[in-house]
Amino acid sequence: FDVGGSFRSARPTFDRDVLSRAWPAQWRLGVSTLFSQGAIQLSGLAAAQWLAAPALASYLFHLRLIQLVNGFSLPPFYNRIPELARLYSKRQFDEVCDLAKRRMRLSYWAFAVAFICASIIADWFITNFTTEGYSFLPTLWTAFGAAFFLERMAGMHGQLTMLSNRVPYYLNVMSGAIYLVISPILVGQLGNISFPVSYAIGLALAYTPFAIMMSQRTVHFQYSSFLAATAGPPAALLIAYSIIMI
Repeated sequence: FDVGGSFRSARPTFDRDVLSRAWPAQWRLGVSTLFSQGAIQLSGLAAAQWLAAPALASYLFHLRLIQLVNGFSLPPFYNRIPELARLYSKRQFDEVCDLAKRRMRLSYWAFAVAFICASIIADWFITNFTTEGYSFLPTLWTAFGAAFFLERMAGMHGQLTMLSNRVPYYLNVMSGAIYLVISPILVGQLGNISFPVSYAIGLALAYTPFAIMMSQRTVHFQYSSFLAATAGPPAALLIAYSIIMI
């Protein structure tokens, strides 16, 4: 409701102070998104240059499916970021760690369960309802699972770091650069799985471990016990299922 005509009479104003405070974090976040999501989104165009039509179709199908799995795993953690920021502003680090641990655990489990369910449903659907040329590829699906699980770890720990108003964008830049360099080299040997494998290598070498270390310094959790309580069991389930599936 427009109480007293306040919304109708309001006029937009430009606040330089707000812009000067928000802009440094925003451009860093934009660069970070470009080198993470942008790189994997553009991989479809890159794959079209090297892969035959059936392999390209399989790659794009698996890419879209893992993006749905990844999106399903986001809400448990990301919808609590305002509360995490509130607790961090009060320097209540124990409460931040407890909440982050619970929500990360839910997010990892959501990813693992969705990953397994998506593979079962996709395999059944392709086997029964699609024409020849389409197939569910366990090796490609496993590579995507590993890459996006590492991305999920890096993303959530990056969000914990950003509670301190620091945006570790350079980690995305380095991992994205590694991905862009390695994927053309591996595509001749690995085919369509070269892209998720290269993405996973970039994350493992330049992003995920450093994001975890930075978040540990930000909110002061116990490194090994925190990871074991959050990512450990879902990661073990994904590894076991992937081995069985392959």
